[in-house]
Amino acid sequence: MATLAAVLLSVILVSGCTLQPADKELKGEERASVLGYASPIAEGILMGFNTGDYVQFSDAFSEQMLQSITEEKLQDMRMDMIPLIGEFRSLGKSTEAYWYTDSTGEYVKVIYSAEFEKEDPVMVSIVFLRDDPDHVVQGLFFSSPKLRNM
Repeated sequence: MATLAAVLLSVILVSGCTLQPADKELKGEERASVLGYASPIAEGILMGFNTGDYVQFSDAFSEQMLQSITEEKLQDMRMDMIPLIGEFRSLGKSTEAYWYTDSTGEYVKVIYSAEFEKEDPVMVSIVFLRDDPDHVVQGLFFSSPKLRNM
């Protein structure tokens, strides 16, 4: 379980993204546009997580994310997390999306209230560079009571 904490911490550090208060909540067309690309990417990541398919899991990752979460680290994450929260079921109905700025740039963070087999909700946050037309994932975070108590 210490492996999971180290992996998630490295994702935070390598991605350059910090969990800061949001600058601006997205609404209307802007929100719909972001969710239009973010939700299929999130689904792919979480389905890849379920099956251990690293290609599917990491398909939209930045180079830094690929270096941080290797195929071996994905398997370690699965061994630590699946006994606690089970497999991913759905992204859920509650979703938030924000623009925010930190010392390394401007980002959009989408937070899904995801349903997992043994815990609902698990907050899954995915971070993108704000103006990246390729929608490359810069950060990935999981949070839930069971995961916090690891």
